[in-house]
Amino acid sequence: MTSATGPPGTPATQPAWKVGGATVLCFVALLYLVEIVDQLSG
Repeated sequence: MTSATGPPGTPATQPAWKVGGATVLCFVALLYLVEIVDQLSG
């Protein structure tokens, strides 16, 4: 039996824009964390 939710054998990979967006957001968040730690440490 095949499910009606999608074609069989479809890989569960994320779209490229989601992967790129997550990468950019993580990088920016890391930069903000470094800046906060730098300001707190003097």
